[in-house]
Amino acid sequence: MHKDPSNPGAPTPFDSVEHWTEVVRGCAANVGPMMGLPACQVLATLKAPPAGLTGVAITLEGTKPHVLIGVLSNQVGRSAIARAVFQMAPDERPKPEDETDAVGELANVITGHVKAAMSQLDKTMRIGLPSAVSAEAFSSRTDQITLRVSFGTVPAALVVTRL
Repeated sequence: MHKDPSNPGAPTPFDSVEHWTEVVRGCAANVGPMMGLPACQVLATLKAPPAGLTGVAITLEGTKPHVLIGVLSNQVGRSAIARAVFQMAPDERPKPEDETDAVGELANVITGHVKAAMSQLDKTMRIGLPSAVSAEAFSSRTDQITLRVSFGTVPAALVVTRL
């Protein structure tokens, strides 16, 4: 548990998955338009992502691992994300590897914004390597929150797991 040096008994935002989730929510809202997608809207809060979704997860770590941030979607959503990120025509069909790259880029940008927002609490914070994941990789945990979101008509899930 990280402590605030000015108040050693008080928990810090690192101790709460809810705080991390709020930071992810705020960062995701700003990232969509930067990536060619509509603004991110939160539709529901879940303990675990819906089965069948796939995407990319990235750790944010510093003096210790802090959080794992996953961006997941279904096949239609991953294709729409790839078309937006790579500025493809609406009728173009991205390759599966392009879909993974685009979702990974979205996850990387969201994680970068979270890092910037939280770095004053841990100056050693860094972004880990992205890895392809499925919803099934995220078991329902007490220190995890899934935001069911949409970027316009593009469905997605943002999974925040405190490590």
